[in-house]
Amino acid sequence: MLLNLSRHWMRYQESLFDDFEEACGPMTDRHKEIILALDVIGLDNFLFDGPSYSVGRPRRSRLAIARAFVAKAALNLSTTKGMIERLKVDSMLRRICGFDSVREIPAESTFSDAFSEFARTDLMSKIHESMIKISFKDVLIGHISRDATEIHAREKIANPGKKTLRKKKIPTGYKRGRPRKDEVRDVKPKNNIQIQMTQKLPQILNGLPKRFNCGSKKGSRGHLSQWFGYKLHLDVCDDGIPISCILTSASVNDNQCSVPLELMTNSRVQSLYTLGDKGYDSADLRTHVASFGKIPLFQPRNYESLNKIEFDPAMSERFKRRTSVERAFSRCKDSFGCRNVRVKGHAKVLAHVMTGILMLCAMRILETT
Repeated sequence: MLLNLSRHWMRYQESLFDDFEEACGPMTDRHKEIILALDVIGLDNFLFDGPSYSVGRPRRSRLAIARAFVAKAALNLSTTKGMIERLKVDSMLRRICGFDSVREIPAESTFSDAFSEFARTDLMSKIHESMIKISFKDVLIGHISRDATEIHAREKIANPGKKTLRKKKIPTGYKRGRPRKDEVRDVKPKNNIQIQMTQKLPQILNGLPKRFNCGSKKGSRGHLSQWFGYKLHLDVCDDGIPISCILTSASVNDNQCSVPLELMTNSRVQSLYTLGDKGYDSADLRTHVASFGKIPLFQPRNYESLNKIEFDPAMSERFKRRTSVERAFSRCKDSFGCRNVRVKGHAKVLAHVMTGILMLCAMRILETT
């Protein structure tokens, strides 16, 4: 993979930029990064602007609009209006996206409609999955680091003042009430992780909460922080490239997404170790990871138990690689727009976040060649 990308880089360095500068004028280093990132992402394989035979006004180019949204994430622009203003004054960026003149730049409402289409069809997630499978074909990854982070959003909780009593869900295989005199019950109630281990990936993803709500997290010093929005769950390789992504409600526990993340990651790449913090310390999750022939390295919890697992020096050294997922979160938020979420609804927030993740994947692939 690295040899092919190195040839890819040299080919573009020598020919593409020189020809493009002769036709459109001088370009900055950021323009070159956007061109290379767009080529690695491969939007052309998913969007095609063919001839339109429909009656009425011609449809705006969805490929050019998708390139503009990727450029928005690359430039860390907070609003679509700001992106349009940048396209109007930056002729080089306008040509990179596919708009030959200022008149061809669509209105803000057209950008919004196109983004709704991308969110409804889950376009960004499909592109990410294809890019990972192509980039890591026949490549063995050493460590997969798993963690979750908060995604702040601007929405309203439905009926915030109305409190409803929630019925306690009876676990599968559990019978309510006390046993009779001669009755013997051997079936123990299953927790949610055990239920997920018997399901397929689409069924697990459909069962995860995706509504906007409040989440909380206890810090290293014991203080509790809260936020309103969603939670992003990531699997990241040693090079800092996100392999699998899931967006859930902010209140979802980290370990509830470990099983679907493991299924998604193993369907895309081959790896040897899975690293996680204390939130993933569970015998069921270790068993699930080991069922794929991998070694789970989950940080032990701080409680006294006879079955507590301690790290040896070699395991502790491997666990230090888990910082790659923290750096991925930081770069997504600080450099690629994941901190500036202005859309509403799970589908649109996922599309916005995945655009930043696509840009992060492309840049990390180019930087590691």
